[in-house]
Amino acid sequence: MNLRTKTLIIIGITLGLLVLITSLSLQAILQNNLNALENKDVSEEVARAVNTLGNEKIDLQSIAADWATWDDSYKFVADKNQAFINSNLLDSTWSQLKVNLMVFVDPAGRIIFAKNFDLKTGIASPVPKSLLTELKMHPELLRSDQLNDPLTGIVSLPANHLLMTSHPILPSNGQGKVGGTLLVGRYMDKAFMNRLAKMILLNLSTQNVNDIQAYPDFNRAFARLNHSKTTVVQALDKNSVAGYTTLRDIYGEPALVLKIIVPRDIFKQGQSSIYYAIFFIMLIGLIFAALTLLLMNRLLLNRLYGLIREVKNVGKDGFGAGISPWGQDELGELAGSINNMLADLANSHLRLVDSETSLRRITDNMSDVVSQVDNRGRFVYCSPSLKKVLGITEIDLMGKEFLSQIHPDDYLTVEKFLDQVMQNGLPCYFEFRWRKPDASYMWMETMANAITDEAGRVTGAVLVGRDLTARKEAEEIIRFISLHDALTGLYNRTYFEQKMLSLESSESVPVAMMICDLDGLKFLNDTLGHKIGDNVLIKAAQVLENCCGEESILSRIGGDEYAIIIQNSTQSQVESVYVCIKQELTEHSRNFPDMPIYMSLGFAIRQEASMSMTDLFREADNNMYREKLHSQQSGHSSVVSSLMQALKERDFIFCGHTDRMVNLVVSMGKAGGASQNLLSDLELLARFHDIGKVGITDSILQKTGVLTPAEYQEIQRHSEIGYRIARASSELQPVADWILKHHERWNGQGYPLGLKGEEIPLECRMLAIADAYDAMTSERPYRRGRHVMAVLVALEELRRCAGIDFDPDLVKTFVELVESGLV
Repeated sequence: MNLRTKTLIIIGITLGLLVLITSLSLQAILQNNLNALENKDVSEEVARAVNTLGNEKIDLQSIAADWATWDDSYKFVADKNQAFINSNLLDSTWSQLKVNLMVFVDPAGRIIFAKNFDLKTGIASPVPKSLLTELKMHPELLRSDQLNDPLTGIVSLPANHLLMTSHPILPSNGQGKVGGTLLVGRYMDKAFMNRLAKMILLNLSTQNVNDIQAYPDFNRAFARLNHSKTTVVQALDKNSVAGYTTLRDIYGEPALVLKIIVPRDIFKQGQSSIYYAIFFIMLIGLIFAALTLLLMNRLLLNRLYGLIREVKNVGKDGFGAGISPWGQDELGELAGSINNMLADLANSHLRLVDSETSLRRITDNMSDVVSQVDNRGRFVYCSPSLKKVLGITEIDLMGKEFLSQIHPDDYLTVEKFLDQVMQNGLPCYFEFRWRKPDASYMWMETMANAITDEAGRVTGAVLVGRDLTARKEAEEIIRFISLHDALTGLYNRTYFEQKMLSLESSESVPVAMMICDLDGLKFLNDTLGHKIGDNVLIKAAQVLENCCGEESILSRIGGDEYAIIIQNSTQSQVESVYVCIKQELTEHSRNFPDMPIYMSLGFAIRQEASMSMTDLFREADNNMYREKLHSQQSGHSSVVSSLMQALKERDFIFCGHTDRMVNLVVSMGKAGGASQNLLSDLELLARFHDIGKVGITDSILQKTGVLTPAEYQEIQRHSEIGYRIARASSELQPVADWILKHHERWNGQGYPLGLKGEEIPLECRMLAIADAYDAMTSERPYRRGRHVMAVLVALEELRRCAGIDFDPDLVKTFVELVESGLV
């Protein structure tokens, strides 16, 4: 078999195996990634469905909280006043709240009022007996002894499942004796599930775990679901895949299996991509094999056979002719080597000299320092790179002892390693600091190897050194980072715990410890963003540093928690630090109302060494939580009040927008016969509907030109920010849902939920008209002077937009109020 045939076989087999292995590997990897991607996508859709159901729970809790913490409800449970039922518990109330069931129960467990309402037919009916039986069997559902602790979850009934919340009935201030329990529920019927499916744009269904045997796919999924595996993904066919999860009832037991169906678009597209990739790999492999064989035959094999023929003919006509040149590649080198075999020994010597010159050039330009010392450690050779690395010449070191340039703290260590080399001939590696000509030091790493004579005696050593300064500096930076908090620059928890162990072992006394916990940080992060939260953390750290002495140890030991260790301190000294921190935080919150800082503090002092540092930390932490418990009723209110103050300082608020809005909205409410309580809530809505704008930058709010799409998207966030702020304030909780929805439009083109028509709360529809009228007839940053509309033009614009942006009936009422001079 000749060389050409062997080459053909080897290339064919090699490329064939390469294409096969590559194709199989690619298919396996992409298939696994494709399955993982599909599972991840379906799991995220399942999580989104569960979150949507969670939002339903939150909405139900909000409704229950509004009704249960109302003085009229509290009074009704006590005196059973029929007027309360006639005024408030009408069929329209159930339709407006979108609830199916409401039950008032007194503290003794007696039902004062109960009503079951079909939202689809609008027909009221008695509360199911199965629910009453469930309440008798599980009195814990009433929870009348748990203040402000609503219980929400799924209650399994024979005919249906009920999403229910149980809330203690309390006065409006949330304090005092529990007056009973309010139960509010929505049936998880087909209409309810269809509404959820419409919200998440997916096929959504559920099955009762007790009836699951009749549904094979639900049964298989439920068998695989457990506490560690909350979501199961199963392919239904080549076009769809399903995700399953367990919905637990109010007692924590499995009640329903939720199923969503997702099209397998990703899977089908991925399969097509895999097939195309394999096809192209095979095609490219064939093309590559053909080109390789063609090029090898033309560029190598043909020339190699020609060279073989010439070698066979060498000597027939004498050696002087030699071999023809064969190019500049390896074949040419082979031909040249044959022609040069009989070259003069002088040429060999010349090549040796050239080799030594090249070696010298390398040692002259290398970044490492190569040196040689004798058996007494004195320099006998140094490479020219000495100048570049150490800043000195060979002459400066010749005859000097190596140890004479070592930092005193490293002297003994280096001496021990050199003795090891000189006495035992063993190589060694060591790091040390080398003294430079300017008396400063640099870090070096050196490898030492012994030099021996023919008898095996050590006559010296070769040292190869390298500049280690940059690495040492990097290690120092890493060491600093490992013990410090990256955001505030304070020590981190690792250092704090090390310090506690050190003080524990030293039995040092007295030692004071202060624990500081920021109040409302999560609230600021959720409403104003994490950048504001980070600024609060940094400013809080600066306040602590300003009030503590240099000997104090400040650490950030958690997301919103700091710890201070003060050694050799008295009770009065620690108290002065406490007072200083409180004063500086108060001053900061007064000067910067848009970034308030509130902090709970607690401290303890170890006077005896028998007290462990762990006990000291626990005592300080308990004292801090005690203070937090005393202040937690006002913690969020203080932050919200500061945000309200920051809102009032915005330009358009200062120009009377709020007062005009109150007048317009309350006038509309009075015209509609609203109760005094509703008028009060309308006034709150008018005053604080834009409180979410404290989280929007002034550059956007005060912009005179047209907003960019990104800026418009940013300003739309203010309704959601306002909702979260209002939910944190007991004063604004009644209007939180209205604040969220006050930019919804009659045609469904509003934000953030895209509600339309009567899905929008009446109060929000009233506010939208008043806000538009005030915007057209008053100055705004984007409308000054002559751009302000006349009243008649503004009313005509409202009529034009009736049925598009605004409730047409309310527009008619509003126009009549303006034209009659009542507003």
